[in-house]
Amino acid sequence: MQLTMLPPALLALLPLVSAAGYSYGGGSETTSASGSSSSSSSSSSSSQQSSNGATIINVGMNGLVMEPNDVTVPSGQTIEFHFYSGSHSVAQSAFDSPCTPLNTTQGFFSGPQPASQGSEAPNVFRVVSTGSPMWYYCATGRHCQSGMVGVINKPANGQKTIAMYASAAAKAAKNVAPASVAGGEIASASSSGGNSDSGSGTGTGNSGTGSGSGTATGGVTSQPTSTRVPGAGVDTLNSLSMPLLGVAAVAAVLAAM
Repeated sequence: MQLTMLPPALLALLPLVSAAGYSYGGGSETTSASGSSSSSSSSSSSSQQSSNGATIINVGMNGLVMEPNDVTVPSGQTIEFHFYSGSHSVAQSAFDSPCTPLNTTQGFFSGPQPASQGSEAPNVFRVVSTGSPMWYYCATGRHCQSGMVGVINKPANGQKTIAMYASAAAKAAKNVAPASVAGGEIASASSSGGNSDSGSGTGTGNSGTGSGSGTATGGVTSQPTSTRVPGAGVDTLNSLSMPLLGVAAVAAVLAAM
C-alpha cells in the first residue's frame, strides 16, 4: 500500500510512531570505583608509605626478595625497611662489590632482624636518602647471592641497573656482614603505623564513565559503590506514553478499514 492511499488521520499519526524508535533506552551508567564498564580504558597510580611518610621496603615478605627492589627517594626523605619471616638484614655496598659492605663510616647496616615465619619483625630500620645511588643486600647466609638485593636512586643514565647488580651478586664468592649496626635508626615497627597503600583511577567507556578512588590501610580495602542512572535524563514514562498512544490509534484506524 502506498502512503498516499492512507487516510489523512493515519498519516498524521506516523511521526508519533516513528518517534517510538528513538525515545526508548539510551541509559547511562556512572560508577564510583577504580575503573569503569566494559570497553573502557583506565589509568592508576599507587604508592606504599608508612603513616609517618617514609617509603617502605619489605624485606623477605615473599621469599628472598626486597619489595620493591628499585625505588627513587629524594634527598633528605626516609626509607623504612620492614623485615619478615626469618632473619634478614640490609647492608649497603658499592655497585661493583655486591655482598661486600661499605665501611661503617659510609654505608648503612641494620643488623639481623629476626621474625617468626609469616610474621613481621618487631623492629624496622630507617635510613635517610642521600639522593645518590644506594645499593644494598641482605647479609644473611647466601641471601645476597640468591637475589635479595635492591637499589635506592639508581643512576638515570641506565648504565647501572638492579638486574646488573643482582647478576653480579649471584657470582659473589661470599656474603659479608658488617661488624655492627650503622648508618640508620632501629625503631619499633608499631611506631611506623604500618603499611598504607593508596591508589586512584579513572575510566571512560562506550556506554558510561567511571571515576573514583580506593584506599587500603592495614590490609582493609574500601569497597567501591556503583550507581546506575537510567534514561539518560529523560523521564521513561513520559517518553513512552505518547508513542504508545499513537500506536493504539493506528491500530484502531486499521481495524476500521
